[in-house]
Amino acid sequence: MEKKLPVQIFSKRETIDERSVEGMGNQELPRWVLQGDELEKRAGELANGIKKGKVYFEKRNPKRDFIPLAIEATINEDAIAKSHRKKISKLFNVNQQENIIGIVDENRLIIKIDTLDDLYKIEGELSKLSKNAQAISAIEEIDLFRPDINISEPVGHPLKIRLLSYDNYELDSAVALSFEALCREHSLSLTKTQYTEDINVYKLSLDDIDILEKLLKFESIFSIENMPSYMIEESNFVEEYTEVGVKIPENNIQYPIVGVLDTGIENNKYLDMWIDKEKNYCFPEEYLLKKHGTFVAGIIAYGDELENKNYLGIKGCKVFDAAIFSEKEAIDQDILIQNIETTLRRYGNKIKIWNLSIGTKEESDIDQFSDFGMALDALQDKYDVLICKSAGNSNAFLKGAPKSRISKSADSVRAIVVGSIAQDKKEGDMVEKNYPSPFTRIGRGPGYIIKPDLVHYGGNVGIDQEGKVSQTGIRSFDVDGEIIESVGTSYSTPRVSSILAGVEHELNMEFDSLLLKGLVVHSAKYPHNIDLPISEKVNQMGFGLPPSVKDILYNSPNEVTLIMRDQLEKGDFIEILDFPFPDTLIKDGFYYGQVTVTVVYNPILDPTQGIEYCQSDLRVSLGTYENKCYRDVTKAYIKNPIGKENGQNILQQSCYSKKKLKSYEGEFGGKERLLIQYGDKYYPIKKYALDLEEMTTTNKSKYLSADRKWFLKIEGLFRDAAEKKAEKIGSELYQDFCVLITIKDPHNSNNPVYNEVVNLLEEHNFAHNEIELQQNIDVRLENKDGIVLDELIDSIMRRK
Repeated sequence: MEKKLPVQIFSKRETIDERSVEGMGNQELPRWVLQGDELEKRAGELANGIKKGKVYFEKRNPKRDFIPLAIEATINEDAIAKSHRKKISKLFNVNQQENIIGIVDENRLIIKIDTLDDLYKIEGELSKLSKNAQAISAIEEIDLFRPDINISEPVGHPLKIRLLSYDNYELDSAVALSFEALCREHSLSLTKTQYTEDINVYKLSLDDIDILEKLLKFESIFSIENMPSYMIEESNFVEEYTEVGVKIPENNIQYPIVGVLDTGIENNKYLDMWIDKEKNYCFPEEYLLKKHGTFVAGIIAYGDELENKNYLGIKGCKVFDAAIFSEKEAIDQDILIQNIETTLRRYGNKIKIWNLSIGTKEESDIDQFSDFGMALDALQDKYDVLICKSAGNSNAFLKGAPKSRISKSADSVRAIVVGSIAQDKKEGDMVEKNYPSPFTRIGRGPGYIIKPDLVHYGGNVGIDQEGKVSQTGIRSFDVDGEIIESVGTSYSTPRVSSILAGVEHELNMEFDSLLLKGLVVHSAKYPHNIDLPISEKVNQMGFGLPPSVKDILYNSPNEVTLIMRDQLEKGDFIEILDFPFPDTLIKDGFYYGQVTVTVVYNPILDPTQGIEYCQSDLRVSLGTYENKCYRDVTKAYIKNPIGKENGQNILQQSCYSKKKLKSYEGEFGGKERLLIQYGDKYYPIKKYALDLEEMTTTNKSKYLSADRKWFLKIEGLFRDAAEKKAEKIGSELYQDFCVLITIKDPHNSNNPVYNEVVNLLEEHNFAHNEIELQQNIDVRLENKDGIVLDELIDSIMRRK
């Protein structure tokens, strides 16, 4: 059935659905807290670690005596939780100063000690066994901080040096000036780069390896590595004997546009009228070969026509030519970031969707976000844009090795990262149609976040008996306008960029990256024939393959998509006890239906916090309960007068039959089901897709009976470092979010689910409206017989 009903935006009822966070606190000590001789022994070991710092204060350079000592404390795995972190902080926070300044790996804290007197005070706290038993037990070891030195070419290749950040503007500035003075003393050519506002990173070159030893003695070095450089990996372009007509933009239509951050786009006969008149070149044109950029642009402008498919569902998409990269020579990471920023500064207010099909062969760390990825996050926040980033390619398949994890820069939290799946399988190809391409990089990302976010078609490859690689590629254009084919995540990414631009273009509202990401991820599905466990689908394909623009923005009568776009302050949560689940989805006394829930939010980001880079989280529960109840607000720990009895979150995996969850039969089981437990990980995107008929018989009887009511609960969580920083500067913590919920009858296409839910929204006094779309959209008003007047009238009446 054709989808014609726009998705619905609804809001919480401010005086009814807002709640305050409650907490009684738990005074019991954790089981791992040491006692007696064991506690005394641990305290002595930690004190010995602290004492190593005395030499630092005795011998430090008088010119730099304002630079604190940096130590690191290794934390017990059982004590990583936020509640324990507060106890650890109190141990080190002398003179009312927050001295924990960062995190390395998953369990090593970086701590500053300003003076020898402060060191003695911390040593004294370690002797207070009863007061600090939990903190002492939580710390396994204390040692001097040692910078991460990873240099393969110390001379003749630029170095990238990152300094420690002390979360103190004056101190950080003084440290930076002191480091610059040291470099001038040794006549070093130094460039201060700009990755994020929170970290100081420098680029310099050495002619003498002996000078490196002097730099390593600088007290505030966090890391030194060779400055990463990038070069376009030569694609295997193969001539393809396919014909496609030249498209001409219609004068009365405004088209979506994608900024192509690449190697330049050639004005061939196909692309000439689809390239924006303005352009931004960071290189003289004679340095640009434009092969890669032209191929990417061709997919954006002609992707559907070249493949004779309806992947995008839009009439056309223009491209903006932003040449940030030259195919003729390698470019250093800092220059590449600078070129991206220059482009966004000039055109970020005009173009909101940007395609970046350039990356690195380096695999992302599992316990550290890359500087490049964090820089992309900072740029997207600064210029209010959304970057669509390729996951990266790997040649691991050539030797039969497992797929490599996503590349550095594809660990950008804010970006939509795209992997590749095979659009076809020809003789000799390695994988079946719709399976992850042999060359695509896969997840997870740092902190186990889900990356890639999405996939699209990027080609297939095979290896013949002589070891030669064959390919079944994606079609596009070379610089001369000939149709050619190639493979790679570089070429799956522009399809998703086009879809994002198409959705953004159809929305009649201010640009909203959260809403855009939410809409596209929410509508994505896995291809039907993928026989992989759900955990592996997520690792390799993210949340799946997005549909065309129309299927993202519209519902059929037997389904409804509700969107809440809001902000949640620390100390509050949202609980809707009149969630509009329709009675038309009751059969034989029990609720049924398919439910999809997607949560997208922009976590607070802190580049100094290592694996805890994402400093906030959002958790959503959707479920049923028996009755509303009054609560005793005279008790100190009860703040909310109305609650629910016997509530159950139906997004819990434990509610469902294990056997049914493992089955991939049917449309839903093969393409949509997604029920994983996110636990206490801070995932910026979460998605659940479930079928209530797969609930166990016992749980169905307990939680889905027709007399139960429905609730929606949205909670925010913030890490200790974010809370401390907000308290220090006197700001309020809050979390922007977008929650999307689709309810569908999988059996009866005539079930008026959409209308029933809209009526329930009205009945319970929710503010709601159809998502605002451009007036020139015609998918609802036209069919083969022309304009349907009744539908136009219905649309107008619904907006009243």
